[in-house]
Amino acid sequence: MELIFLTSILTLILSVVYYALRYGIGPTPSGKLAIHEMASLSKKNPEGILLELGSGWGTLTFALSRMYPKRRIKAYEISPFPWLCSLFLLGKRKNLSLQRKDFYRVSFEEASVIVCYLYPGVMKMLKEKFEKELRDGAIVISNTFSTPGWKPIQVKQLDDLYRTPIYCYRFFRSSTE
Repeated sequence: MELIFLTSILTLILSVVYYALRYGIGPTPSGKLAIHEMASLSKKNPEGILLELGSGWGTLTFALSRMYPKRRIKAYEISPFPWLCSLFLLGKRKNLSLQRKDFYRVSFEEASVIVCYLYPGVMKMLKEKFEKELRDGAIVISNTFSTPGWKPIQVKQLDDLYRTPIYCYRFFRSSTE
């Protein structure tokens, strides 16, 4: 029994490590101040679908679905263990779709707001996808890491240990702000 438990724990840990190495980032939760600020900034575009890219353990997704019960939220996580934990934590919510999918293979055309906490290499790769698929006026909110070449409409520096920046962009095809 003990061996089965230890093997299961090891398998779960190795699964998280595998997906972190494969995709270049692990499921890192946003802090409470960042969650509050990102949720607040998402009000800049109150209509339409909100997407969370790389929802990890579901901490931001949970806060957003609770704060905005009438807003449709789609969250994407590729790593199976954090995704399962999110499903367990979040349960069934009418306004939330939590999908185990690679967000590079999902269309962003319906998004009015995108929130993420992804490292610089991913933000660089997403820039092209954003510019191809986002509709004019869409908001992109990023915890800690900027979208290269874009000028934010607002940068909030959190009053935390790291002075974490939260970047907020409004996308327009003619000139990305």
